[in-house]
Amino acid sequence: MNNSTNNDEDQGGEVFLDKNDIVHEFTIETKYYLSLKESEIVAYISSDPPKQYAIFYLNRPIIDIFGVQFWVQPTYALFDLKSLQISAFRYIRLESDGHLNVYQLQNITGDGFEFNSIVAGDLFEPYGLNDCDYPTRCGSFGVCSDGECSCPGGNSSFFTSVRDFHPNLGCKPITPLSCTHKNLHTFLELKNVTDFSFTFGLDQPLHPNTDVESCKKACLDNCTCKAALFQYKRNISSGQCSMPSQLYSLMAKQQGRGYENALAYIKIQKSSDRNKSLVPKLVPSLSVGLVITPA
Repeated sequence: MNNSTNNDEDQGGEVFLDKNDIVHEFTIETKYYLSLKESEIVAYISSDPPKQYAIFYLNRPIIDIFGVQFWVQPTYALFDLKSLQISAFRYIRLESDGHLNVYQLQNITGDGFEFNSIVAGDLFEPYGLNDCDYPTRCGSFGVCSDGECSCPGGNSSFFTSVRDFHPNLGCKPITPLSCTHKNLHTFLELKNVTDFSFTFGLDQPLHPNTDVESCKKACLDNCTCKAALFQYKRNISSGQCSMPSQLYSLMAKQQGRGYENALAYIKIQKSSDRNKSLVPKLVPSLSVGLVITPA
């Protein structure tokens, strides 16, 4: 964290966070970070290009976060810690899973160098985010429904868990995609499934005003595309298309979340000895419709 912290004797216990400071959290495969802007704190997951998944709005000059007040200025945020008792001190941490939690210190020893802390709240929760909204909740290719994880198609023969009994670690294709055999690429269709690119009106690199077949064709023509994600608009003729080269967790239909018009086409590799003209079949999985579509 590149926070600029001034001496308490000079600033009376106030801590400054510069507008250009970026907070980074790393995991083995994933990097989350925050960007402080004039009126909001934006959370990103690293991708090419980076994608927003949450926003904390700074819409008032004085913000109270679980008992800690800070002032928002055009180029910095000022936190006033002097008025707090040490036992009531709180701090904010960007977690490795993307949550932005507020911690409260407890059980501070007499010398003040050892303490325990508990989570006092999640800054993104008031904005409607639940577990499935976080990009790595179920790992790559995982499908999240009400906080539970599964692989696309459930018992289909195309995906398996990265690790048995640990569905949150994600899924992997049984037959890896091969650019050498693009003619064997096809899709698994997941109905009422989307990803975080289409939620909360975030500014994502989507392809607007297109149709679902054009979205699928563009993905098939691009070997780096892992899925064609489509969201219909109010009419049923056009919508938005996303073609990620890296696929994070997917979100299955949730009550009141508006995924009814969403389709996820996960690219898969047909075996060379398999009949190229696949017969469509339905496989129930987490109340998600699954269709095998020919290329």
